[in-house]
Amino acid sequence: MEGICRMRANFINNIKKLIKMILPPIFVSLFRKINREQKNIGGIFNESLDNKFHNPWTGRAWMEISTKKLYSIGQLSPSDMITKDCLLSYHTLVCLIINLLSSKRRCNILDFGGGTGFVYFKLYQHFMSPENVFWHVFDKNGSLYEIGKKYADESIFNYKVFFLDGLVDAETYKKYDIIYVNTVLHNIIDYTPVLKSFFKIKPQYIIFTRLFAGYIDTYITCQIHPGGYETPCVFLNFLELESNFRNNGYRVIFKSPCIEAKLSNRYANDIPLSLRIPYSINIIFENMEGNEL
Repeated sequence: MEGICRMRANFINNIKKLIKMILPPIFVSLFRKINREQKNIGGIFNESLDNKFHNPWTGRAWMEISTKKLYSIGQLSPSDMITKDCLLSYHTLVCLIINLLSSKRRCNILDFGGGTGFVYFKLYQHFMSPENVFWHVFDKNGSLYEIGKKYADESIFNYKVFFLDGLVDAETYKKYDIIYVNTVLHNIIDYTPVLKSFFKIKPQYIIFTRLFAGYIDTYITCQIHPGGYETPCVFLNFLELESNFRNNGYRVIFKSPCIEAKLSNRYANDIPLSLRIPYSINIIFENMEGNEL
């Protein structure tokens, strides 16, 4: 399976070289943009995983992409809410829940795997009560924190974003009203301890956006990123996930396909049709012990 992933990576690199030879620079730039957004999926792994995968998230290329993505937002205040820069559907979903909670009181969000804090800065202009929104970012890649901190320090706005050094004990966790996980869980092979830590926190809402889950058997594959980097990727059985949350006191109050994250054209030929899902999903779990909305 690893050989198949390598062959696909080499094929992609050869295509890029060919395009550079025959297309004008403006079209080469467009191809690079599209290629950055498309990550191919191929190979099913049933054997134990070792060091066969790469870690592109700490590399220079990813740092540059993250910086460019963050600064592309611009420094927009809530008074700039109506702008040409629109939110994607999954951004709107998260923003709605936050606005409903923060209209009454302080709202604390734990952005798990949030990197530079991009989503907070993206949503800031759309918060109705930004002074009540306290955004806490946890990510194992501390280098991304520095990018986010620099961006916040350069702003004239009073951003309330905090970058955590680590996940502290469950008693401290209880201050969070929302746990937000954006396109992260599929990168964690053993995600069960992560979910257990969420259940100890007991937030009112746990929100997943761009989650790789569906009515399929759970399986592990790989994603091939620009440059041929490979990372593990887990596709989850939605019913198993929902059952896990239900057994820990949570119910689904919203789910939808994330049409901005189309997957149907990204699978390798060796992925059976029965294991393919056309889109990732957005889903909100609510703590059944109480409902504040």
